[in-house]
Amino acid sequence: MCSSDLHALRLELKLQNAGKTAADKLVATLPLPAALVDIQTVTPGASVNGQTVTFAPSTPLAPGGSIVLVVKAKVAAGVQDGQTLALSAQVVANAMAAPATVAGPTLTVVQKPILTVKKTFEDPSGGDRKSTRLNSSH
Repeated sequence: MCSSDLHALRLELKLQNAGKTAADKLVATLPLPAALVDIQTVTPGASVNGQTVTFAPSTPLAPGGSIVLVVKAKVAAGVQDGQTLALSAQVVANAMAAPATVAGPTLTVVQKPILTVKKTFEDPSGGDRKSTRLNSSH
């Protein structure tokens, strides 16, 4: 089983205007799987409502310009090793005939142990006792 404290994710969605006119009234919607919890965003113009992140920049995106949506989340406790989490996003702007849906990456949960080894050294002549902690992280 997965401990949500150990499986933090940072997702970045880069939006780029490859057109010849500014993208006005831009809205990107990123529905996230239920296996992701503690969803937050640090990007101005973005908000979280349940499992959905919505990003609506306050200014038009100029031709050739780009902007990045940053989302942080954790893998929920109980998510099994090998479970896949599919991501996608939908983007719409004023001049688009229809919203663009982008299939994102698929994440696979991989369980890795975190080991701690503690060694204690004692001076046989009664001197100081010293401990060293070695951590292995994933």
